[in-house]
Amino acid sequence: MTPSMSQVISNTSPLTNLAVIGQLQLVQTQLSCVTVPEAVWREMLALPHRDGRAALNAARIAGWLRIAAIANPAMATSLRLAGLDEGESEAIALAIETSEPLLLIDAAKFRPGGKKRFVHEHSFNERSN
Repeated sequence: MTPSMSQVISNTSPLTNLAVIGQLQLVQTQLSCVTVPEAVWREMLALPHRDGRAALNAARIAGWLRIAAIANPAMATSLRLAGLDEGESEAIALAIETSEPLLLIDAAKFRPGGKKRFVHEHSFNERSN
């Protein structure tokens, strides 16, 4: 079953990685529509792979890749202070703000042994303050 058009938010890498290998259409086929926050769109525009950038822009023009502003910049700032980059922070903030059930994000940071171990460090820092 395909989620409804307003149910998917994405960070940068899931979409740019597929765009670079010419497989971005898989997202549209499976999800119908994806929303990205403004910071993620800026990161996509900086993609050095010209064909990947063109595919992302074509998806935006076609209307299945949408850009949205976050309503709570303070939440995104808190996430950045916890070690996430701007795109990740805004994607998570947008997902929380809109109660979206599906967030596409590189989960390496959130797994045990991940580079930043965000969840553990953030939880520990919150308890120690």
